[in-house]
Amino acid sequence: MKNKDMAFRVMDHINQEDTKWNQKVWRVIRHKTPEKQDCGTAMCFAGWTCQLDQDTVWATDVVDKKVTLSGLQSSQELVLAWPDEDPSYYLDPRTGRFDFDKSERYYVPVVVAADRAARVLGLEDSHDEVQLFHYLGRSKAKMQDIVCRIFGDKLSA
Repeated sequence: MKNKDMAFRVMDHINQEDTKWNQKVWRVIRHKTPEKQDCGTAMCFAGWTCQLDQDTVWATDVVDKKVTLSGLQSSQELVLAWPDEDPSYYLDPRTGRFDFDKSERYYVPVVVAADRAARVLGLEDSHDEVQLFHYLGRSKAKMQDIVCRIFGDKLSA
């Protein structure tokens, strides 16, 4: 079942002036420096869905080093897997390295952020997921139109 409340919560968050929205990245954290006071976290719709879901934890939040995985886009982010999810990879939280099998007992199972966001939003149609997560335009109004097409009008039952 589609999670309309979460979809519009994410869209409302994206529409806030101070929210960093960038459909080209899952999650990019920028830290404030003396030279650059414009800091914040930029995320796409899927990224903000994961960020706003209280049960989702980003893999980068459990390691000290920036987590990257060879073979995936550098902007690809992962979240800790829920007990009933099939992991995409396994994370060594001590080093930030990933593996495809659970070869060590301390490895933590993780899944791709887009897969988690699709589950949280109740998306079952891959076309909806592509429209919502891979729209690379810069218009929040167009993004709002996509959300309304997939989930219905905000005020409808």
